[in-house]
Amino acid sequence: QKNLMNYYHENLHKEIVVEKEKKKRKKKEIGKSITKSEALAIIFSDNFEHRRNELDKKGRRIGMKAFVANIDRETQLIEDKAVVHNLNKMIEKTSKYRSFTGNLFYHHKHFTKEMLALLHVIVLDFDLDKAGLVMSKEEVFKLVKKKLGIELSMIWDTNTTGNYQAAILIENMTGHIQSVHLYEAISNEICYQLGKAVDKSCASANHMFTVPQNNKRKGRTIRLYNEKRYNI
Repeated sequence: QKNLMNYYHENLHKEIVVEKEKKKRKKKEIGKSITKSEALAIIFSDNFEHRRNELDKKGRRIGMKAFVANIDRETQLIEDKAVVHNLNKMIEKTSKYRSFTGNLFYHHKHFTKEMLALLHVIVLDFDLDKAGLVMSKEEVFKLVKKKLGIELSMIWDTNTTGNYQAAILIENMTGHIQSVHLYEAISNEICYQLGKAVDKSCASANHMFTVPQNNKRKGRTIRLYNEKRYNI
C-alpha cells in the first residue's frame, strides 16, 4: 500500500498537476463573443438616420433602406423578402429572414446597384468547405491581416459548418456610380489577394449575406475584434 501511495504521488499526481497547468496556459481566443443585435448595430451604426427627412429633387422624403430575405439554398433564388427602415426593424425581421444586405438603398422595392444610397461595409464570404480548407475564425482573422495588412471587424458562422462571413467596416461612401465602381474594385482586389478561400461573388455592392447569429446550440457564434472603419 505504501508503494502504491508513493507511486501515485511521484507519477500520477504529477501528471494531473501538469495537465491542470497546461489548461491554465491555454491561449485565450482573440476577440469577444457578441449577440446578433450587437453585430447589426456595429455594422449599420446610425446610418439608417443618414439624410432622414431630407427631400430629394422631386420633393420626396429620403430614407435609408436595407433588405432581408430568405434564399433557397439549392437554386439561390429569393423566396421572399422585406424592406427595413431602421435598426430595430432590422433586428426584429432577422429573426424570420436568414439573409440581409450590408449596404443601404433609396428604393423600397429593389436593391439593385442603381438604387444604392450608402456603402459602409465590405463583407467577405469564406467558402472554406468548397475550397477544401479547414480554418478557425482566429486563423481567418490572421490570414487577412497577413495578406492585406488590415483587420476584420467581426467574423460569424454561416449555415454551412466551417464556413464564415466577415465584415470590414469602411467610412461612408455615397451610392454614386463612381463610388460603387471603386468599392467593387477594392472588394475584387481583396478577394483576389485571399485566393480560393473567398467566394468572389461577395464583391458585389448589393450582395446579400447570412445574418450573423450567436446560437451555441447550432454551433454558430459571432466574434468581434474591433470597430475600426477604414477609408477606401
